[in-house]
Amino acid sequence: MLDLLPDFIGYILVALGCAGLAKFSSKFYGARTAAWLLVPLALVTPVIPSDINILFTAIYFTVDCSMVWFLLGGIIEISSIHRRPDLASRAANRRLAYIITMTVAMLTILCAQGSRDAATFMLVILVLFCVPLLILILNLIHRVKHEIAQYL
Repeated sequence: MLDLLPDFIGYILVALGCAGLAKFSSKFYGARTAAWLLVPLALVTPVIPSDINILFTAIYFTVDCSMVWFLLGGIIEISSIHRRPDLASRAANRRLAYIITMTVAMLTILCAQGSRDAATFMLVILVLFCVPLLILILNLIHRVKHEIAQYL
């Protein structure tokens, strides 16, 4: 697997970005806190013993989902304040889609315990949904930056 940016560096960047946005929405404080919690979780992931791997993965997914929930919640709040219900609606839809996708990912991991072939198939399908969703979330953040940031 090719990893262009280690997860912990991405979480640091999210935390730093949210720190600058926190004055515009308190939701970014939540995203920043979750991102900082994810830094050590991402660092210890490779050395987690197999007997607690499922529990650790559930915690990791929960914190990750809360980070995205708060991040997009901040975008919803900023978009609503600046009378951009279209951007707020997109953020709400993408936030819900992310939570559903991550829940399916967690269920896929649980299924992997029983059937490797079925889990592999479900994981491929999940990646086909996850990558476009992440691109849509990044595109939304980019649009908010260019269409609303000038007013902040």
